[in-house]
Amino acid sequence: MTVLRFVHSDPFRERERETVRVLDAGTDERYGKRPEERTVEDLLRFGFIAVDKHAGPTSQDVVSSVRRVLGVEQAGHGGTLDALKVGEIPL
Repeated sequence: MTVLRFVHSDPFRERERETVRVLDAGTDERYGKRPEERTVEDLLRFGFIAVDKHAGPTSQDVVSSVRRVLGVEQAGHGGTLDALKVGEIPL
């Protein structure tokens, strides 16, 4: 494992701070997988989908459609857009 340490001054606190960056750390399988190793099932279970909602459907309508298309029982949204609003909504 390669660890880089940087010491720099913090102008807001008038003191030095240390930043540590780990470059080549491995991923412990107990805590997850590398992104390229995740299965579709993992992505659907633990990930999210950004949907570009058009005017008309409510946020719940979009969730219901995605549930039906993907064949999953559980899904939810991370924000609410009124039916007439347009924008991205995270599911």
